[in-house]
Amino acid sequence: MRKRTTVKLQRVRVERRERRGRPVRTAALGMVAVGVGLLAIALWSAERAQAATATAGRGAEFSTYIDDLPIMPGLSENDEGYAFDLFQGGRLAEARLAGDAEAAVVRGFYAATLAQLGWKASDTEPYVYRRGRERLIFLVEPRRPRQGQRTARGLEAVFVITPDTQGPAPQVGSAQP
Repeated sequence: MRKRTTVKLQRVRVERRERRGRPVRTAALGMVAVGVGLLAIALWSAERAQAATATAGRGAEFSTYIDDLPIMPGLSENDEGYAFDLFQGGRLAEARLAGDAEAAVVRGFYAATLAQLGWKASDTEPYVYRRGRERLIFLVEPRRPRQGQRTARGLEAVFVITPDTQGPAPQVGSAQP
């Protein structure tokens, strides 16, 4: 009888030890799974911005209003833009791109792409770039509802090009129209 009681006590002790470790292991595995998930999300977002930037120069679609402005994958151009060649030289143009992309990804894509195209970011004005005698203003804003719509999803990237009065002066002796 004593042997049976001792064996039963030993089994009970082993079962208690096993139960004590289960919640700790479960919590540890849960924390590892959450950590891996957060890391995967962060890497996925960074990879999307890099992939969009990498495809800008290869077979990219360009704006119809600003002919040297690539359209980021995931955005599309709407028909609210305009373009004028000015008689003094230069151009006045606006392009509007819309989509469901994240604002930070769009800003990162165009910061890298505009630099590759020779645009230099202004030191004093945010989201203003200069190239030669042109000035480009770049804004990202929530999409506005169109006529007949109550709400609109996504964002709109607005690009405006104007002549730059602060740009480099023309060289002496150069032909002026």
